[in-house]
Amino acid sequence: MSRTTDLGFYKCAKADSDNARESMDCAVMAVSMATGTSYPETLAAFTAAGRKPKHRTPMVITDNVIAQLGYSLETIPREIWRNGPGAAKTVITAARRFPSGTYLLRSRGHILCLKDGQALDWAADRRLRMEMIYCVKRLAAEPTTHITEQIALF
Repeated sequence: MSRTTDLGFYKCAKADSDNARESMDCAVMAVSMATGTSYPETLAAFTAAGRKPKHRTPMVITDNVIAQLGYSLETIPREIWRNGPGAAKTVITAARRFPSGTYLLRSRGHILCLKDGQALDWAADRRLRMEMIYCVKRLAAEPTTHITEQIALF
């Protein structure tokens, strides 16, 4: 199966999840989609961070794995997405409200990835009510000195 499209990547991750006989792994799926890492690599990171197989994932573990993979989560204040015209109260309305960028949408008991206005999850066409929305940002790489600068120091 091709991983060239976001939806194709989701289908591959879902197949990997099924092959691993995992369940209740929405955080693993969402982080895999948001960061572009493979499902097995993401699952290994979650397991190393303390996630128990076939159990829900505490948000603190999700935060730790996101950071380990070189990303950060920026909480979008509720007043920005929950009020006014174009309010993003459900998965469907969040997809319309945030047509570009990568987000994790958290509802009661579930988390999913929204990438460029497309919900990559079984709940894409559902009306799950959002409790929190996070913008996924790539952390800046550590500044490195060029080799000629290092040689000049000697």
